[in-house]
Amino acid sequence: MCFTPPVRLTPEAIADLANIPAAYKVFPPDGKWPKGIHRFLGIDNERVLFYGKTGDLKGRLKALLRSIGQKDGHSEGNLIHILNREADGFGIQQVMFSYKAEDTEEAATEEEERLIKKYIQRFGEVPPINSAIPKRNGPWP
Repeated sequence: MCFTPPVRLTPEAIADLANIPAAYKVFPPDGKWPKGIHRFLGIDNERVLFYGKTGDLKGRLKALLRSIGQKDGHSEGNLIHILNREADGFGIQQVMFSYKAEDTEEAATEEEERLIKKYIQRFGEVPPINSAIPKRNGPWP
């Protein structure tokens, strides 16, 4: 299964989602950093802000949307909220998301780990808003 095309994170987009396990990725809105995000080993033209995983996609993205506006309930959303308030030039009030449905929450966790590790291999660091390397001493793709 592949990732869905990116869509803007809105209450309407969330309403159409199911409560399923999934890995997901979050991007800035179209037009923000159109030339990519500069990383240690190159430019991320996909502009991934972070990867996530969940056993309940609809619930997790509701929490993300709420936390971007109110700093409540989702760690990466809380950081986006703080950056909007404190960092000159960040200014991301809305985000885009894409997801890949998985059969189990364990499979979603494994996919998130794989995505983060591949990002590190390509760019030399985690995506800008991810804060940790999952199972850093485990196998790498």
